[in-house]
Amino acid sequence: DRLVDDIEQRPDEPMIDTRFHIGELFFLHDSKRRAEYWYKSVLNHDPRHAAAHARLAECYELRAKDDPAVAAAAAHHRAEAKRFTPT
Repeated sequence: DRLVDDIEQRPDEPMIDTRFHIGELFFLHDSKRRAEYWYKSVLNHDPRHAAAHARLAECYELRAKDDPAVAAAAAHHRAEAKRFTPT
């Protein structure tokens, strides 16, 4: 909650690292759907964030098992993660 409060108190700052960290916490401990929200918020501020694309791809790949319609979104984010990962 403290991390979310930090973001809310500074709406003019993108706080990309904090947003990604919140996504990671949800991804690892609570809810993939909530993680999706935070990874998408990272991409709203930095569309080239490779790690957020990669994690969104993972979220969508997990959902694609039950809903094949999200497989295209998983593939898109997997490709974007690869495209924006430094070599």
